[in-house]
Amino acid sequence: MKFRNLQSDTLKKTQKNILDVSYDNLMEDPIGVAQQIYDHFNLHWSDETEIAMCNWFLENPQGKQGRQEYSLADFGLTRE
Repeated sequence: MKFRNLQSDTLKKTQKNILDVSYDNLMEDPIGVAQQIYDHFNLHWSDETEIAMCNWFLENPQGKQGRQEYSLADFGLTRE
């Protein structure tokens, strides 16, 4: 029983420092996910923060730096 309590206490402590973010959610709503991150870690969110993030996304659209394409062969794999 002592181990379970210790395990539960450890999990509660680490949950304060860890936030799982779904890649799909991040791609669908990056500003909303950023707000969740700020809220989870008790960081200050402001209009200026949101404006700066929106501007960054406008200036840095996906694919701006090119696109990395991968193939199975790059990793020594085949379809079989």
